[in-house]
Amino acid sequence: MVICAVVSCKNNPDNTVGVSFHRFPNAQKKKDLYSKWIHAVNRVNPVSTSSTIDKLWTPNYHSVVCSEHFTPDSFTKNPCIVDSMNLTGFRVRLKPDAYPSLLLGQRAAIQCIKPAFKKRETQRVLAEACSEYIIRHQRENLNTPPPEPDSDDDTHEENTEALTVREKKDASMQTDIKVTETENSYRMEIEGLKRCLQNLKDRNIRITDLTTDRHVQVKSYMAKEETSIRHWFDVWHVAKGIFKKLQLLSKKKGCEQIKDWCHSISNHLYWAAATSDGDGDLVEEKWLSILNHVCDVHEGHGDRFQACEHPPLAERSWITKGSKADKELQLIVGNKRLVKDVRKLSPAQQTSQLEAYHKTVCHFAPKFHHFFYDAMNARLMEEIFGLRRRYPSYEVAQETFRQECPPPMAAFGNRVDKGEAVRRYRTRFNR
Repeated sequence: MVICAVVSCKNNPDNTVGVSFHRFPNAQKKKDLYSKWIHAVNRVNPVSTSSTIDKLWTPNYHSVVCSEHFTPDSFTKNPCIVDSMNLTGFRVRLKPDAYPSLLLGQRAAIQCIKPAFKKRETQRVLAEACSEYIIRHQRENLNTPPPEPDSDDDTHEENTEALTVREKKDASMQTDIKVTETENSYRMEIEGLKRCLQNLKDRNIRITDLTTDRHVQVKSYMAKEETSIRHWFDVWHVAKGIFKKLQLLSKKKGCEQIKDWCHSISNHLYWAAATSDGDGDLVEEKWLSILNHVCDVHEGHGDRFQACEHPPLAERSWITKGSKADKELQLIVGNKRLVKDVRKLSPAQQTSQLEAYHKTVCHFAPKFHHFFYDAMNARLMEEIFGLRRRYPSYEVAQETFRQECPPPMAAFGNRVDKGEAVRRYRTRFNR
């Protein structure tokens, strides 16, 4: 089990909330920083009997130090601000020169909680972070007056997936879909999209752009029925699929080099979409230029994008042109269906906020549990989110309502002394 290496600190991922854990720096690459961490932890090696530095404990790969022992300025983003925003799932990173300096040699001042309460607390924090910000933000966007017909202001509608993947609601509308209303569960997503678009049109909201994933039915519907709306694809969904295929390809014999390029190719897709301003031809040329780049060819990519824009690079694990790895990579990167969709990558609006909302929904209604229609509807009502924020536990709710409720009817009657009541009581034995 992973546990903090500082003496007397018992923090571990199972009994703490809001605490991050960080591995020791590399002993070969950062010797000075590694030595600072060792001296700060100041654990004794029970095996060694020497009085020299060898007596200090040596960490292994799984040894960690919790965030309670670092100052706030040791992190790239202040953890206090992250906690105040209730972003418990936010990944906290240390600065390159950070080392532990707080609460060394004594127990960290953190409240240890039971796993059951940890689950309830996580749900409450997620509900507060997402429902107060995302839902309110969506409501403000949807309640804005429609732009004038001649206005250049566009209304980007990218929240449709929030109403289709879980077939539920956003801040200002609710779309409930039963599987019996469609042919099968696969068609619930497209049905939710149709209803949401119609709801927005009924409110006189002009939709010019729509950002979704690469759902086949959604693509077909938008191309045939909603030709007036520009349909974009979310970059994260496309990049995730490419990254998984590259990881799988790197396990094949003769394609091991591709493992070193998986992240670079995925990041290249983000760059191509963000720097092309929605120009499909330019996005395509930038995307396909990665096939030359990994082979150490940085010129002659195309008419619109002729050469790479990066400075001279150091020697890397370049892929040989015409090798098995190069041919397999071309089949993935140059896939006709993928290239066609790459041309429609969204240059600005993405679905990142939507994914955060989905994460909150899955905490209240997990996909691996079955809920009947009424139960599912009740779990995802905005009022329920509000009640969870106000009453984080059953004990708090019970105590609050006990204080707010009026006294029972018996409290208004004339109370009789207990001894007198017993004396007056008559049965067939004491008549």
